[in-house]
Amino acid sequence: MSLRRFAVWLALAVLAVAGGVLMVGRAEAEGSDGDVRVLARLAEGRRVEFGLQAGGEVILPERRFVSLDRGATGWLRSSEVALPDGRRARVAARRMVDGRFEWALRVEGAAGELRPADRFVPPLRSFSEWLRSGAIAAPPRLCCEDEGRLRLAFFAFFAPLSYSADHDPESPGYQEHRGYEAALIDALEMMEHTGLSFERTPVGTWTDFWLLPAGPEFEIAAGGITILESRRLDHSGRRAIAFSSGHAAVRQTLLVRAEDAGRIRTHADLTADDRIGVLAGATGEARLLQLTGLVDEHGALAAGTRIETAAGAVTADGSAAFSITAAEQTANVAGRTRLIPPSAGMPQVIYLGDDEAVLIEALIAGRIDGFARGDIANVDAARAAGGALAVTAHDQTAVEWAGFALAVEDAALLTCIDARVEWLTDGRRIGYADWAANPDVFRERAGVWNGRY
Repeated sequence: MSLRRFAVWLALAVLAVAGGVLMVGRAEAEGSDGDVRVLARLAEGRRVEFGLQAGGEVILPERRFVSLDRGATGWLRSSEVALPDGRRARVAARRMVDGRFEWALRVEGAAGELRPADRFVPPLRSFSEWLRSGAIAAPPRLCCEDEGRLRLAFFAFFAPLSYSADHDPESPGYQEHRGYEAALIDALEMMEHTGLSFERTPVGTWTDFWLLPAGPEFEIAAGGITILESRRLDHSGRRAIAFSSGHAAVRQTLLVRAEDAGRIRTHADLTADDRIGVLAGATGEARLLQLTGLVDEHGALAAGTRIETAAGAVTADGSAAFSITAAEQTANVAGRTRLIPPSAGMPQVIYLGDDEAVLIEALIAGRIDGFARGDIANVDAARAAGGALAVTAHDQTAVEWAGFALAVEDAALLTCIDARVEWLTDGRRIGYADWAANPDVFRERAGVWNGRY
């Protein structure tokens, strides 16, 4: 078990004394390396010595002895020790009137003593070996100790992963976050002992969207962002962004009109007569350019490619001076509206802005012949079109993972969020298809999390 997923465990063993021999029930049951157990043994001077066992190591607080000669008492707490996850903890014990002992644990961030329902140890006799408690879950460390609101930017036009309820920026619905990632974030806010809450702001521009957490306005960005090494760097080449573990797997495809599905089965079927729409700077654009030979492995446009922009047209010379990747572009291709290929075996590439709904409308109307983007969004659009659209050209060579972006300095927050996303997705076993079939699946998982503590 990793430290970020560390859970503190405590439960009492069943103890019985028979013929002077101390019998330990399930106290020796195996636990994971992250488990913590309360220890107790009889020490000199009719005292009981308490400690902890964490990751197989015995940890002894400086103050850890309770006298057997004392009467009933309130909770006595040991001095603090450091748990493997960095939090401070104390062993708590008290002796009852009938001579029994009650064991418990007090952990930083938890309210009150942590003790199981069956928590009383019978009167103790002579013993010298450590007795080990069983297990109970304790609340994990909060992701945000001050429980402040994290400023989250979400991309407004990437249905069904992340989008605004209304595409009109003047509408109140534009502020409402919808989609798969919105459901994940809703569930993160529901998870107790986490301290996460988000102030969400829609962003309608995709260019450098993933770099927003490196600036002063946002702590996190969510928008179906494909995790790429190149996107970790800012424009100066400094490592600025850290990504969460991927939570949605995507393969690149083409969305085409149903009547063209037999003609455009793969990217190799595209010709200069075909007009393929893309979102500038997205992985859909980058993979289309790569798979059709319009760029080389480094993103340099093929010699002779004509780039039409709002400022005029330029022609690529085959060098890195004219480049497009999923993370950056050269200045001379910024504001591009169309790429005209240098050969008949490559498609035209069309740019209609950052709103993907506009591209789908253009496809249905016949102004473009395809839309290059991930399978999740394209399959959803084809279903919504009621048979008018089809998904083809599945990229079998690469799978992409979408994740959240945070500033590289926020490593502790990222680790904490990662652990909870792993819980919500059951280690990536629950994905987009499961959420589409049951939109409450992440809320249900959050409820199971809350029931553990």
